[in-house]
Amino acid sequence: AHVKRLARYVSGTKQARLHLRVDRNMQNNRIDVVVDAAWGSALGHKSVSGFVVRLQGFHLMAFSRTQHVLSQSSAEAELVAMNAGAIEGVYLKNLLKELGEDSTIYLYTDSQSGMKIAQRQGVGRLKHLALRELWIQRAIIEHKMILIKIATEVNAADALTKPLSIARFRSLMTMLGMDFSNASPLSVLVVQCPDAPRCSLCNSEMGLRITLEGTVSWVCRCGLQLSWSEYDPVSYTHLT
Repeated sequence: AHVKRLARYVSGTKQARLHLRVDRNMQNNRIDVVVDAAWGSALGHKSVSGFVVRLQGFHLMAFSRTQHVLSQSSAEAELVAMNAGAIEGVYLKNLLKELGEDSTIYLYTDSQSGMKIAQRQGVGRLKHLALRELWIQRAIIEHKMILIKIATEVNAADALTKPLSIARFRSLMTMLGMDFSNASPLSVLVVQCPDAPRCSLCNSEMGLRITLEGTVSWVCRCGLQLSWSEYDPVSYTHLT
């Protein structure tokens, strides 16, 4: 499933373009960090963090990381993601400070529960939380960063945490500066694979054809096709 998803991504973005630009209308050296988390979506029921970092509208980095700890709630997973994104923001702020530039960090999340944990002091009822996850509370109290609630629909980091529909994925990637105007909605990727079947008409090795819509099949350059489910590399030799 993961390989198929990766192939679909390559197929759907091979004609896309990434535009990087600075927003001159923005506050100078404004650092925007957009975060999101998918609770328990990875192997071993671990959560996935996604975050995007921009400097004055210029896209600097985007990460998707499996969290090392097992979060016991979606709020905890969101807090871990907020910490990971905030750390990158602080690193960038310190780098700018070394260059003699002042900057402000804006941390965006769509999690109301995660915001409540970050805006209070102490663990509250979440006594199992590690103290290292709560440094963000002090940073917000001391106004070292500004926490902002955004709608899930415009949270670009959502594209980094879980599989999405084509329309939703492209909408979020457009927010990150990706241009899909030249990308075909029916993009097709054909790759060569080990143990591929051979065509019964021309005896050529067939390629794996993957469309953006998720259709997977074997195809030969002579035009013959074989569905993915029909092929068994152990027993299959030729089409009958």
